[in-house]
Order: sequence, then structure tokens, then C-alpha cells
Amino acid sequence: MRHHRLIPPLEFIEEGLFGCADPADPDAPDGSPAEALAALALPALIAEAVARRVAAAPLAAPPAPAPGEVWWLALDAGADRPVALALLRVAQPEVCGWLVGSEVAYAGDDDWVIQDDDVHGALDPRLGMVHLWNPVCIPAQRLDGLAAVMRSASFDGLRTLAQSRARAAGMAPAPGRVGLDERDGVSFVCGTPLGLPQHDPRHAYRALYRRLAALLGHAGAASEGQAGR
Repeated sequence: MRHHRLIPPLEFIEEGLFGCADPADPDAPDGSPAEALAALALPALIAEAVARRVAAAPLAAPPAPAPGEVWWLALDAGADRPVALALLRVAQPEVCGWLVGSEVAYAGDDDWVIQDDDVHGALDPRLGMVHLWNPVCIPAQRLDGLAAVMRSASFDGLRTLAQSRARAAGMAPAPGRVGLDERDGVSFVCGTPLGLPQHDPRHAYRALYRRLAALLGHAGAASEGQAGR
């Protein structure tokens, strides 16, 4: 089985999440992440994503964050990757929820790939998928602007799936592929189950975002009931 190469490359994602890699690191890849990205063919959907971004109207921030909203996060200096948090619970001085990444090619069967009808108004294409496998609680001061407000049916679906043990049935690992699935009465778009770590770069992708979650805060709860314990 071959090793899959997904777009954007992992080294590009890592630099965007944590800043430039240490040049003295012997494990650092040759060439810059930008060069690695330029060497690959970009998906045709990029042009459509740009058009959607232009069409996305700016959202006025409410007085305080609330469950069901998606907020951009302020990352540390040198990090410029768009990362958001889908809010499950607000308990000042913390907010809890799931990280939201833009890299849909890395979706697994426990990622919720955000669709236009999941949110009110135009969807910012930088909001790719909700990482239901990576709940986190972070300081509220990390919130850096409202990105979207989820429709109640989609938010309820997120909460249902976060508590569910059901996984995709009849799907083989296929990195880069997404499709419609239904579990526990919830229809949503997700990726496929993860394959073996040596062949599936989604394992390394998740390690990057778990590292980011640990940097931003601490492991969160997958449901309000767990959050209150």
C-alpha cells in the first residue's frame, strides 16, 4: 500500500500552526512548506473557495460567546493558520468545544465537514471541518472574532455524534475522500476511517492538532453532561 500525499502538506500545516520550524532540527523537511505546496497541483475547488470567501459577509460579534457559535482563535506569534473553535459550553474564564480546521482532505469518519446549510449566512471556506475527536477547553481571551453561527439542527447533530460511539459502517480507509454518512439519526458529511499510521497521513495530522490543543488549553468534554462533572 502506498503512502498518501494530501494537500496541504503536513509540514505546511505545522508551520502555520506553530510558526517556522527550527532550522537546526534534523527532522525538518528539505525546502520550505510554501515550496512544497507550490510543487503540488492545487484542487480546482480553490477558485470556488476564494469566491465563497469574498461573498461571506462579515459577522458582527455578539456581546459574549455562546454555544453553537464558531469563533476564530488567536494563535501564538508566527502562527498564521486559520483555526477556530466550535463552542459547546461557555464557563468564563474558559470556553469549551471542538477545534475547527480548514484541511478537509484530512477528514476522518469522526470529523464533521461543514456544509453551507450548517451555518446561518455565507460559509467562510476556511471553516473546513469540526474535529469531534479533539475536544478542548481554552481561555476565553483566545477567541478572536465570530466566524459563524451554526444552525440548531447541525449543532444538535454535533452534540449527538460527540457522545456517540457509533462509527462509519462499511467504509474502507481512503485519505482525501469525503461523503455523506448517517449515524444515530444524524446525516452529515465526513471522511473515511483512518488506515494504518505508516500509510495514512491523517494520524500525523491529528497529532499536530492535539499538540495545538495542549498548547492552547486542556482536554475538554464531549458533552455538556461530562463538562459539568
